[in-house]
Amino acid sequence: MSGRAPQGSFPKRTLQKITILPTESGRRRGEERIKIPESFTEMAEAVGFVEVYGLVAAFVAGDAGCKAANVHMEVFDRNKPAHPEKLKVPLIVLVKFRGDVAAVQAAVEAAVEAAEKVSGVVTSYIIANPEPGTEKMLKLSGLDKS
Repeated sequence: MSGRAPQGSFPKRTLQKITILPTESGRRRGEERIKIPESFTEMAEAVGFVEVYGLVAAFVAGDAGCKAANVHMEVFDRNKPAHPEKLKVPLIVLVKFRGDVAAVQAAVEAAVEAAEKVSGVVTSYIIANPEPGTEKMLKLSGLDKS
């Protein structure tokens, strides 16, 4: 057996080049350090979404999620619904959590539970490993626009 993995056993994903840095003084000859690009390590973070009614519920959900698990939040996003007069609160806010999959799941569960006590949850969802195109869209925010 050649020691290589069978054809097709890896997901079809284009990875960035890994830079091999020259050895530092004091290392044995032939040893090299490998530098993994920052964007490569960011790709591995899961993202969790919790869409809630109102800004207060968003802060409560974000606080509960961050206290429940080792995650960090990204900037809130907003959505002004078509018929706001028919809703309890006329603003929908999206809370985004980032971290490993298990932590994001725990954060989303805690956030949903907390926001339900305030004004309610529209929906929630977790993406375990977002694609690069999705990552670009996650950087956008509607809160800074009027």
